[in-house]
Amino acid sequence: MKKLWLTSLAVFLLVITMSSSAFAKMNKDAGWLSVDNVALGGITMGMTQDEVASIYGQPDTSKDYGVSLESGAYTIMWKYGDTFTVWYADGYVDGATTTADNGIQTPAGIHVGSPVGDVWKSYGQPWLDQNNKTYYSYWYHTDGGRKLFIDVKNKRVIRVAMGYE
Repeated sequence: MKKLWLTSLAVFLLVITMSSSAFAKMNKDAGWLSVDNVALGGITMGMTQDEVASIYGQPDTSKDYGVSLESGAYTIMWKYGDTFTVWYADGYVDGATTTADNGIQTPAGIHVGSPVGDVWKSYGQPWLDQNNKTYYSYWYHTDGGRKLFIDVKNKRVIRVAMGYE
């Protein structure tokens, strides 16, 4: 009976360990960045549409989402090609995402295609390390609520984004 109980306990602990690793691991003392590290391709949070257009020109496509029910902000999305997107709230950059090695990178030089080792060397341990089963998502944050999100698959960066949670 004792052997059965110990085996059951071992299986239970193994299941708990495996299921928790499939979700997220928070490192509340890690992953802090200075605000100037949260930028993509020269774009920083809070820039105006005119400032972004002065760097990249007018977008290939633009979508007006109107007033967001969640935030109350007027939301617009600009796309450059199929791989670089900039989001605006009330006319100011609220986030950006790149999904290809298109020259867009962070101030530390992290871009789609970078090895995961470069991410860890540049930014250290993330604040949130999330296993999404097909890729890992590393979250870094600042005192101002800005975040840098880096997704990794097969030890290579597949997406870099910035924004607010």
